[in-house]
Amino acid sequence: MLAALSHAELGTTFPRSGAQYYFLKRSLGPFIAFFYLWTNLFSTPAGIAARGLLLAGYVMQPFYPGCFVPEMPKKCLALAILWCLGILNARGVKEVTWFQTVSTAVKMTVLGFISVTGIVLLVRGRRENLARFEKAFDADVPDASQIAGAFLQGLFAYSGWGVLVRIAGELKSPSENIPKCVVTALTLVALIYLLVNVSYLAVLTPKEIMSSDAVAVTWMDRVIPSLQWAVSLGVSSSIVSSLNCTVFSTSRLWYMASQEGQLPLILSTLNIHSCPVAAVIQMLIFASILIIPSDLILLINYVGFTDWIQLGLMMVGLLKLRFQEPNLSRPYKIAEAFLQGLFAYSGTSILNSMAGEIKNPGENIPKSLMTGIPMVAVVYLLANVSYLAVLTPKEIVSAGAFAIYIWIHSYIFVSDFDAID
Repeated sequence: MLAALSHAELGTTFPRSGAQYYFLKRSLGPFIAFFYLWTNLFSTPAGIAARGLLLAGYVMQPFYPGCFVPEMPKKCLALAILWCLGILNARGVKEVTWFQTVSTAVKMTVLGFISVTGIVLLVRGRRENLARFEKAFDADVPDASQIAGAFLQGLFAYSGWGVLVRIAGELKSPSENIPKCVVTALTLVALIYLLVNVSYLAVLTPKEIMSSDAVAVTWMDRVIPSLQWAVSLGVSSSIVSSLNCTVFSTSRLWYMASQEGQLPLILSTLNIHSCPVAAVIQMLIFASILIIPSDLILLINYVGFTDWIQLGLMMVGLLKLRFQEPNLSRPYKIAEAFLQGLFAYSGTSILNSMAGEIKNPGENIPKSLMTGIPMVAVVYLLANVSYLAVLTPKEIVSAGAFAIYIWIHSYIFVSDFDAID
């Protein structure tokens, strides 16, 4: 939620297409903006490829009841879906908006059905459902790498906050609509995410959930087998809606970067429907290449790692801009303490995301956190005590990111003055 609200401040302050790139270039300089852009150039197609594989799995699962979907047909279908969405985006904003509205309505209907059905099963108190739900958390304690994977995959589920920022220049009244959309959407997503998982755990065991390629289809097979196709359609609508948003918004980011000279000029060309079609084609080519050799979890973990790095950069940029341009018009503003806390949290999450590459993560990650967090807390406390010994609270607040420089300057000045006396 804090990350989404931070992006809401960014989008309302800089209401233009590709606002994240423009913001990083203005706050942290062209090198960091270039780094963000080229990271996004590979991480976004990876996210598109992951959603494409997931969508293809849900579409094909009803045709392979009780077994895994073959990889080759699934990847071929994923490629076909991606390029169909590319053609849709090339048709213009009206067609994309209409498709997004329909797919969102379908997915909300199906997810609402799953949520309500799960609650009904638990309220009715059928023994097998209550027993499954009560035993859902009796599984073995996960190791560090599994916890890290859960963090990354959880972020992947909530990572749609950047879409509004990338298309802020095409929204009506962005200063009002972006914060409203962010708060409403994140609250709704969190609620539905919770209720749907409660419903899954009331019918399936954790092992069945982890082993299933299409959890909702497996769930419906246990509850109402004849409606497997309906839940497959609903979840597919949810994924295709997410895919459509990503293709639409990222093409605007690449279009903006191309205009700034950071990407080939051809990516800034528009077709007769005012769509950056060259950017769409380039994005889908990258995603298609990633679909062929990759699996779903690998792609999600890769996207999650880069998302945390990008989020950390955004927090640094927002904090710096608060002190660099204090009089900048900010229609929406998040509390500074939240920004600092979120930046610190993004650091621990980056450590989590590297768990698979660390030797003995079960031992070394807890040790790193147990030594790193107290050390940071002690240094943070002592540094602030030192600041307060030299500077007034008003000077610290007004100095912000430059407090260290002012502290050194004041200390040297006082020392020199004492020496003169």
